[in-house]
Amino acid sequence: MVAATLCIAWAASTTSRLITFVSLPNVHAIDSFRDLMLHRHDYGVNVAGGFGAAQLTSEYATANGFRLPMKRRAHTRGADRQPILDMLMVSIDISDVSFT
Repeated sequence: MVAATLCIAWAASTTSRLITFVSLPNVHAIDSFRDLMLHRHDYGVNVAGGFGAAQLTSEYATANGFRLPMKRRAHTRGADRQPILDMLMVSIDISDVSFT
């Protein structure tokens, strides 16, 4: 069974975002959408002792008609579900994408 709930707004800098909480068996995610683009994805990391993570995406580009985030930053998430920006776990920068 899939359950989706509209939750409180999350504020990053001066930008507010609408949050949808989605719950699947053994998976919990918070997805923040603005302009129909994913900007935040929360999940549990099951390696390295297990911890909550918040992946923030930005700098969208279009490749063959698909909109993709070119920057991804995964931070440890605090007990209040907010990303701890000083605890960067993964940094991904994508510079060139095409589909064939």
